[in-house]
Amino acid sequence: MSAIKQIRDYLAENCIDALVLYNSDPHESEYLAPRYCSIEWLSGFKGENAKMVITPSRSVLWTDPRYEIQVAQDLAGSDIEVLMERVPNAISIPDFLKSVEAKTIAIDSLTTSVAAALELQDVTENALICLPDFLDRFWKERPAMPCKDIFEADVRYMGESREERLSWLRGIMEKEGTDYILISELSEIAWLLNIRSSEIDYNPLAMAHLLVSLDDAYLYIRKIGKAHGEITTASTFAALEQAGVSIYDYDEVTSVLSTLLSSPGAKTMKFRIDPSTTNYEIYRLFLESLPENCIVQADSPITVRKACKNSVEIEAMKKAHFEDGIAMEKFLYWIDNNAGEGVTEYDAMQVLDEYRAEIEGYHSLSFGTISAYGPSAALPHYMTPAEGSLELQRCGLYLVDSGGQYDFGTTDITRTVPLGECSQEEMLDYTLVLKAHIRCAMAVLPAGSFGIQLDAISRDCLWRARKNFFHGLGHGVGMFLGVHECPPNVRSRFIDSPMLPGMIFSDEPGIYVQGSHGIRHENLLLCTQDETNDYGSFISFETLTLCHFDTRAIVPGILSSEETEWLNQYNATVYNSLKDSLPQEVADWLYDMTQPIEC
Repeated sequence: MSAIKQIRDYLAENCIDALVLYNSDPHESEYLAPRYCSIEWLSGFKGENAKMVITPSRSVLWTDPRYEIQVAQDLAGSDIEVLMERVPNAISIPDFLKSVEAKTIAIDSLTTSVAAALELQDVTENALICLPDFLDRFWKERPAMPCKDIFEADVRYMGESREERLSWLRGIMEKEGTDYILISELSEIAWLLNIRSSEIDYNPLAMAHLLVSLDDAYLYIRKIGKAHGEITTASTFAALEQAGVSIYDYDEVTSVLSTLLSSPGAKTMKFRIDPSTTNYEIYRLFLESLPENCIVQADSPITVRKACKNSVEIEAMKKAHFEDGIAMEKFLYWIDNNAGEGVTEYDAMQVLDEYRAEIEGYHSLSFGTISAYGPSAALPHYMTPAEGSLELQRCGLYLVDSGGQYDFGTTDITRTVPLGECSQEEMLDYTLVLKAHIRCAMAVLPAGSFGIQLDAISRDCLWRARKNFFHGLGHGVGMFLGVHECPPNVRSRFIDSPMLPGMIFSDEPGIYVQGSHGIRHENLLLCTQDETNDYGSFISFETLTLCHFDTRAIVPGILSSEETEWLNQYNATVYNSLKDSLPQEVADWLYDMTQPIEC
């Protein structure tokens, strides 16, 4: 019997109208440890953005247009219905629950955020049924919680000690009259305490909660069962304790919180939580013990502070992109010489991953490398299979989207390259996407502008050609943290978070033609303070990525003279920056590839 059928039977037997599941973990993470890949286990859908509603008679999955092709492939043959978010007239989960008249709604309260739970609560007059770790009863071989080595981030690249960062946070708390703040978002804990781990693939993070008061800090983290790195973990914990951070086991968070919240003085204190990253199971502890006026729901103050890199972090990120650029140019040289020789998408991916692994200070990839030839690249989040991947021919376009995690930074880059003769449509799309990329990189905006404005500047040339892409133009990138970081949010819907100097984000427009080709050009940009004059202050953007754009597929006459000048200068900068660090044959090849073109 399938797991979904078992769940439907359970719901019917217990008079539950609907179970709502989110592709998440107890920290509302985007990238998940295997234990929390529940929707993939239930449905087979491997996309990052997924939500499900299961009723006694139906199963419905929500995702967004990035995964339109993939979700159809992954769910082929199942009876799971698919609904899209972020499209006109989209049906939300609350709308759906109202339409089926769901009166009794259950959630896994460990993997549902406070914000999501309160949205569901508005649908029904009944209290939500909380079933923490609900899938344990059906998922007999469910993976255990991850437990890996905890180590200190190199403060030379962080620019601030953990003591300085804790002092800054306490200054915010004191100013606002907050006695305690609970932090559950993993990258915020890693940033604040300058610690890292590898408990989640591609993310140098540890599963943890952190409670900070004006005088103390309490870290709830996996303390036992570490197969490797006992000495490193112990020394890291000792350094944390020296900084006034008490260490508890991860599973103690509810018992310690319950004791604190039920203490005599708790009802006179203010406890701050972020409803978007705190799970509902923990929130219930606050509700059971405190009056509502003691619970302050607000965005975490760490979010924006972390996104605005300091000068030391910026220099470290530049070092990361220099080292990463060397690996990329060696790889693109290899591709140029080996396509058409029986090399597959998977073979190419392995070669690039090996080049990155040679870099001193390398920890891991920053996400699974996307190595996609021809029609494979029409899936923005293509997962390159080990078996059955396409061979790279001496024609058409090849797309590679990849990045690395290093002691000194995080990278994310996409290059689409011609492997030989391309069709006119491929070349036109290639040039239009490059034009869109350059328009973003060259943009100047009034200070306080939002990502939606930058998104529109970039897309304008695609819209004029009656083309578009259905993902955001860009996402924030952490400093030896998550490759996806918010803010900034550069996308075609308004998000109330301005672009600020020090933020690093991706510039990655694309065009995807099902069954034919996909194109994406991606660099990371640094938001910088520009001129201030009688008209106000302005921001502009510095490109951090160092890897040339292939000019062999450009259609003449589409790039303006200013855009062509930008491209020529960028390619020249790449060559001059990397040439002395590349093998001679690669440097010679790169010299030829970066010769200026006419507009």
